[in-house]
Amino acid sequence: MNKCEQKLFFIDFDDTLFYTKEFKDDLIKVFFNNGISEKQFKDSYYCVDTETRPKYSPYTQIKKLEDEFGVDGKKLKYEFDDFIKNAKNYLFDDSVGFLKEIRKSSNYLVLLSYGECLFQKMKIDNTDIGKSFDQIIVTDEKKLNVILGHKKINSFENVFFIEDHPEQLDGAMKKLKDQESKLLEKIKIIKISRREGRYSKIKTKFNFEKFNNLREVLKKVC
Repeated sequence: MNKCEQKLFFIDFDDTLFYTKEFKDDLIKVFFNNGISEKQFKDSYYCVDTETRPKYSPYTQIKKLEDEFGVDGKKLKYEFDDFIKNAKNYLFDDSVGFLKEIRKSSNYLVLLSYGECLFQKMKIDNTDIGKSFDQIIVTDEKKLNVILGHKKINSFENVFFIEDHPEQLDGAMKKLKDQESKLLEKIKIIKISRREGRYSKIKTKFNFEKFNNLREVLKKVC
């Protein structure tokens, strides 16, 4: 394969590099094995921040279960910590190879993930995938806002945004179209739609070229 020209990549984590659905299913089992009911798990799942946005924090959930239902929080926390150490097992089988390939041409890689900061960083750190990136950003902002404000955005002619979430995809395209600027040509949005992904069956408002895996994406970006 020919080497890629130098480019700037913003790459999503959940459902793009990481099999989040399977991870979450197995995470739930850790709670169920500690006597937590399905209703208790769901009722305690989200915490709400000062701006009333729902986020997931495992330690906040464990504390809530401890306070409200008398759960052995120390034991549950220990088992959660032991579980998340194996996060590397939930990387998709093409993730490491894809990152290795696009690094060959000194591309600049940004891992751009949405979610509760501590939990996302725990997942990322335990996959050991962070070493493949020049920068890791965990944000609760719309991702395109982060991209447009990034220090490297003007240093590259070609920018790729690889994402699976319909809201992020549609929001990015709408803003780029509304701006009526050359950024629409410069920033190329790649919709990854894995069969295993949580949002693969949800349609987007805009038409995006769809890629079923990162092997297909590699052919597009190189």
